[in-house]
Amino acid sequence: MVILPLTAVVVAECTVPSLGVGFELGVAWKLDLPTLVLYRPNDSHVSGLSALVRGAPSVKWQVVEYKDASELDEHFVSFFEKHLPKK
Repeated sequence: MVILPLTAVVVAECTVPSLGVGFELGVAWKLDLPTLVLYRPNDSHVSGLSALVRGAPSVKWQVVEYKDASELDEHFVSFFEKHLPKK
């Protein structure tokens, strides 16, 4: 958890439920970090994205459902352009 306060943004792949990723997302939310949550709903291992993650009340959070990794480039670009510090 030492590194999260030093980061500008968080990107989390949440297709497979994980207590560790959930904990990191909670810390990111508490630190008000811009967060991109990726989720593939058609994956056979998925029981569903947590309502807590999906409904996190923050304008800095973006949840993206995708079917194929090729769809993610545009989401990465728009998210990073919006949230990464300008040099």
